[in-house]
Amino acid sequence: MTAAPVLLRFERRGGLPPRDDEELRLGADGSFTARRTIGGPAIGSFEGKLAKAPLGKLTAAIDALAPAENATIPTPRHGATEVLEAGGRTIRLGSNEVPPKPWRPLVSGVRKLLEDEVVDSPHAAVALAATASAARLEHAGDSRLEINLGSVAVRVIHVGDDGLVLGRWAGRLVEQVRHGDELVDRPDWVTAGPGWSATLPFDHAIALKSGEWFQVWVGLQIRDADGPRDGQLYSPVLAPVFTDA
Repeated sequence: MTAAPVLLRFERRGGLPPRDDEELRLGADGSFTARRTIGGPAIGSFEGKLAKAPLGKLTAAIDALAPAENATIPTPRHGATEVLEAGGRTIRLGSNEVPPKPWRPLVSGVRKLLEDEVVDSPHAAVALAATASAARLEHAGDSRLEINLGSVAVRVIHVGDDGLVLGRWAGRLVEQVRHGDELVDRPDWVTAGPGWSATLPFDHAIALKSGEWFQVWVGLQIRDADGPRDGQLYSPVLAPVFTDA
């Protein structure tokens, strides 16, 4: 995307299925390319440019690494491993581990960037849109990607206002779809581009009460030039708020 010098490289890989397979490249001018696969509202590839203020914070955090050394914190069993290269130094650690102080501001800033700001700049991505009664997949960005509809699995976790799980529901896309007056086999891999969407199964029959909420998870495969990748989308859904007319 850019010829600017690379400011940092970050990747997060491994863990329990679906395994993390994420990365971020940030240029000195703030331009970035990234891939997300797990746990966010959108997965796929992303491209954009950071504003001056957040780029300045990351640059300052890299400058603060001057007295630091390379660091390794072992990843707990079944965990995902992060590798961050910046300022001529490298840290390797588990994705839930706390880095040592010289590294802490930078690692925290990069994690936040990948999990929050990056998803606002989709290039070829798929997003989850969910309410208390319906859910769908939507293409995001200006470039196409491939999605395996046969892999789509929906999970709903019903959570009470006290944080306890009240119930669960799961569903999959039907194997046949109606095309005109006929039922035809549902295609597995489809190409999704701007304007594409797909309605998800969501007949859970759970009525949310005040203070309750859903965790909506969708597992699926996406495919790019390097082959298929397992992904997982997530969206919280709060109970509707009713007010007096």
